[in-house]
Amino acid sequence: MSDSPENHPLYDAILKMVLWGEGREVVFDRLRVNGVEVAEAEAIYLTAHRERVATFRREYHKRIGLGLLLIAVGLGVLGCSWFGLYFIHGRLLWICSAMMVFGLWKLINGVIGTLTAGTRPGSVADDF
Repeated sequence: MSDSPENHPLYDAILKMVLWGEGREVVFDRLRVNGVEVAEAEAIYLTAHRERVATFRREYHKRIGLGLLLIAVGLGVLGCSWFGLYFIHGRLLWICSAMMVFGLWKLINGVIGTLTAGTRPGSVADDF
């Protein structure tokens, strides 16, 4: 058994299979056919699966950041308009409201995606 699952010669092929959404049984069949022991196969699969989950979470964290940024900018512009000019123009109100609603949608999407990253079916490429 090699020191780390990432150093195994089949790791890259297994990682591709896991990222493309191949099932656990298919991955284990591939490893068994290539003569990999069960314990080592389990370690390789778990490492690849952790990488898959980390990929999902990385992308959803970007959505959370964008959502927070849009909400902050919308609130900042409204606050500057209200406290600086003592009024809010109608169009400005609609633009900032739309920006904040879109930001809230991105924020909720990112939080839900982060929480469910481990259970997502299918390919990583399908989600983004």
